[in-house]
Amino acid sequence: MSRRDRMEVVARVMRLREDRARAEDVRAQRAEAAAGERVEDARGNIAGQLPTRGSTLPPVQLLSLHLRGIRATELIELAEEEHERSVHEHRQASRALRRANRERQSVERLAERRQQQAAIAARIRAERSLDEMAVLRRKGGDA
Repeated sequence: MSRRDRMEVVARVMRLREDRARAEDVRAQRAEAAAGERVEDARGNIAGQLPTRGSTLPPVQLLSLHLRGIRATELIELAEEEHERSVHEHRQASRALRRANRERQSVERLAERRQQQAAIAARIRAERSLDEMAVLRRKGGDA
């Protein structure tokens, strides 16, 4: 396998890594959005359970409302923790995507530089061959 073929393989692998990182970033972004919606839903549920202002409740209903409020608060806290985790995972996925993108670009630039260097080396070899042919013709014409 030539050096050029190896660089193409490495570039292809880097593109695959970047694609995987991009997919993971999208998944994490969707998970973050879903977790944010769950937090808002949990907050909205407790607001819907509150009695209207100025209404009076018997002690049993007050206790029931109090217990539902505690449970709703626990659900909100759980949803917020899940949202924080998903935000963290999304940040990690975004960093991984940026790193994969930089690595792919680096490999592509390296491959491009190597192609340019190979083209320059080939041109130099061709020019040297032409120079050698010119020298041989001149020697042949002098004899």
